[in-house]
Amino acid sequence: MRGTIFIAAAFLSFASPLAAQSIPFSLQPAYRNHPACATGNAHFIKAWSVTEGRTTATVSGATSVSLRKGTDGVFTGTGKVANSTMTFTFVNNGRERVLKVTSGELGCVWQGTNLDSRRA
Repeated sequence: MRGTIFIAAAFLSFASPLAAQSIPFSLQPAYRNHPACATGNAHFIKAWSVTEGRTTATVSGATSVSLRKGTDGVFTGTGKVANSTMTFTFVNNGRERVLKVTSGELGCVWQGTNLDSRRA
């Protein structure tokens, strides 16, 4: 019985850090965006979040997009927002997590960074 409790406690101590967590982002337009990109600001300057798994991640905000992890460790995927195809990119470098959305038509960019204070 004691061994079972110890094993369960050990498993839970490892499972907690591995559990998926929602990472909040506030996206901002890139200063080099074309003036026509301003029409997209209403869709992107709002609360977004990323839930990261081992090989996939899910972006939630104005739309929900599934991302796949590439060999370089970067999560990417595409989705439609306001009838425009967007490329979503998520990078987790440990302390710094970055969500970037790029328009396929004009190359407009909205990006947000979330710093993990636990890894200062």
